[in-house]
Order: sequence, then C-alpha cells, then structure tokens
Amino acid sequence: MSGDIVKYRDSTGQHIEKVIFDKGCFYAGMHCGSSTRVAPKLINTRITEVIGNIYENPELLKGADNIE
Repeated sequence: MSGDIVKYRDSTGQHIEKVIFDKGCFYAGMHCGSSTRVAPKLINTRITEVIGNIYENPELLKGADNIE
C-alpha cells in the first residue's frame, strides 16, 4: 500500500494523495484541521479508492493537491 496513489472525498472536496507508511501507520497527506497542529490523514478504506501507484502512474500526482 505504501506508494499507492489514492482518491477520496471529504468535506473540503476530492483529493488525490500518495500513501506513506511511517511509524507503523499508513496515511495519505496531512490534515490541517481547525487547530494549529498538523497531523497525518489516516486512510478510511470505505471512502478511499486506489487509482495507481507512484512507480507506474506518477502523472496522477502532478497538480493533484485538490481535484474537484
């Protein structure tokens, strides 16, 4: 799963992110939330779709900060 590219929708819109594995946890991007603390976005498998990986589909990440 690390290296996968996922697409998901949340309250701020649709996003495309690279999956990262760090400290025993898979996450996709960073969550800024309403506080000043930035935390990793945990992956909710019910609303997340794997659309590729960074090795075979790196073009999916170009300009993919917030896809409407």
